[in-house]
Amino acid sequence: MNDNQNEVVPTPSPPIHRKYGRKPIGTARRSNYPYYNAMYGGQIKKEILKMLENRKDIVYLYDVFCTPSTGVSHNTLYMRINQSLRFALDHLDDEKRTLTSWYSMVRVERRPGSGVRISFIPEFRAASVSDFAPSTVIAEEVAPQWKLDMDEWLESGNMEPLKIGELALTQEQVKALKLSLKGIIGIVHVIKSDSITLMRT
Repeated sequence: MNDNQNEVVPTPSPPIHRKYGRKPIGTARRSNYPYYNAMYGGQIKKEILKMLENRKDIVYLYDVFCTPSTGVSHNTLYMRINQSLRFALDHLDDEKRTLTSWYSMVRVERRPGSGVRISFIPEFRAASVSDFAPSTVIAEEVAPQWKLDMDEWLESGNMEPLKIGELALTQEQVKALKLSLKGIIGIVHVIKSDSITLMRT
């Protein structure tokens, strides 16, 4: 395990003896894609899903994957990872495009003397950011018509008195209205539970 708590070291998979696999659409006829197949793609998909769950980086260590017993070079390891990723993105993604979304959140890079590291871009490490999920908007309470009429009259400068009847205001509403109108110069108000009267002086 790497010293970095946000990094996980995958364990090597059994060697695959198949030399050639299918190629991505649009690649040159002579291009070599030995790791572009379901087996390698499935292996790396498992690591992708783990990363999405634990939000930790992973590293394919040269000391583990590039040894005399494996015969894998640093360049081959890098090619295997990229071709496996390409297959997973092309063929193993779900309807929500989970793998594609993950790929836009990470970097795949060689680390000299260490290995090939797949790491989250800092701004996408936290699930709340990488999921790019907005907060739900709480619907604002719709103001009653009498309040709208009163606000419109106060803003209009209309000299005609405003009279609103047939109300059923609570004591708290009456008190709040009186307090809100108290500081307005040139406005005379009469606030009752069943009516509102405003006049300009």
